[in-house]
Amino acid sequence: MINYNLDISEKSKWTICENKNLSLPFFITESGDFECGCDYFTQRDFRSGFILIYTLSGQGKLCHNNRTCILHPKTTALIDCSTMHRYESNGKSWHFLWLHIDGEGIKSYNEFVDEDCCGVFQVSDSDFIHDLEFVQLLAGRSDTISLIQISNTLSDMLSTLLTRHLASRLNGYNSYSHYNDITSVISFIRANFSKDVTLDDMTALVNISKYHFIRLFKKQTGMTPYEYMINYRIYQAKRLLRTTDLSVNEISSRVGFASPSNFIQKFKLSEHLSPAAYRRETISLPSPAAINPKRIYSVPVAARG
Repeated sequence: MINYNLDISEKSKWTICENKNLSLPFFITESGDFECGCDYFTQRDFRSGFILIYTLSGQGKLCHNNRTCILHPKTTALIDCSTMHRYESNGKSWHFLWLHIDGEGIKSYNEFVDEDCCGVFQVSDSDFIHDLEFVQLLAGRSDTISLIQISNTLSDMLSTLLTRHLASRLNGYNSYSHYNDITSVISFIRANFSKDVTLDDMTALVNISKYHFIRLFKKQTGMTPYEYMINYRIYQAKRLLRTTDLSVNEISSRVGFASPSNFIQKFKLSEHLSPAAYRRETISLPSPAAINPKRIYSVPVAARG
C-alpha cells in the first residue's frame, strides 16, 4: 500500500522507463526530479527494488528500519522498498533527484545496508552526481545500448556507496589505522589525475613507507595506486568522450596519459572497445527534456516517486 501527498512544483519531472525484458543486473523503472513544498510525503509498505534519493537542497526526513534520519544536501539515501518506509519534506522545501532501481544485482545490497546507517550516505564528490545525472539523462530511452549503460553506471554508483560504507565501518580497526591517510591520497589523485603524479608524490603526503603504503592502499581500495590512477583517468576520459567533441589525442593529454597510443591501449583493456567506438555509442545523447517527451511528466497530480 502507498500513501502520498504530492506537494511538488510544476517544474518537477517524473520518467517512466522501459526495459525490454533484458536480463540486466540493474535497471530503473522510474526516475524523477522533485521540487517539494513543506507538505510532501510518500509512505509505502512494500515494493520490489530500492529507491535512491539524492538531496540537492532543503531537507528531507526518512523513516526506515525503525530509525529516523535527516536527508541534508549532498546525502544519498538507499531505501529497501520491501520494508515499511516514509520520506517527507523537513521544512519549507526539499529538492531531490530519485531513481527506483530493480534487478538481480540490487538485491545483494540489502545485507550491506544496515540499520545503524539507515541507508543514508554522505556523497560530496562530483563523479557520483555526474553518474546520477547521466542515468537520468538516459532514463526515457529504451534502446539496448542505453539500458546497458544504465546498468553499468548504476553498478559503479552503488559500488561507490558500498565501498565507502564498509570502509567507514572498518575505520579505527588496527588494520585500517591509516584509513584517513589513504583517503587523503585518493583525494590528491582525483585532484591531480591530469598531471604526472608519482608514487613519491603520494607518499610525501603521508608518513608511510612506499611498500607499506602500496599494501594499505590496495587493501582499502582493491587496487594499487597506479591502477587507481589509470582507472580514474579512464573514467574522466569517458566523460569527455560522451560530452565533448575533443579529439582522442586532446582527451588523452587532458586526462594525463603520456601518449595517445598508451591511452588507447589502456582504454581498450578497461572498456573492451576503443575510445572512438565508445564515443560512437554515446555521443549523440539528447537533452533530458528531449529524450522522450511522452514519458517525461510535470507532476502536479498523482505520481509514485
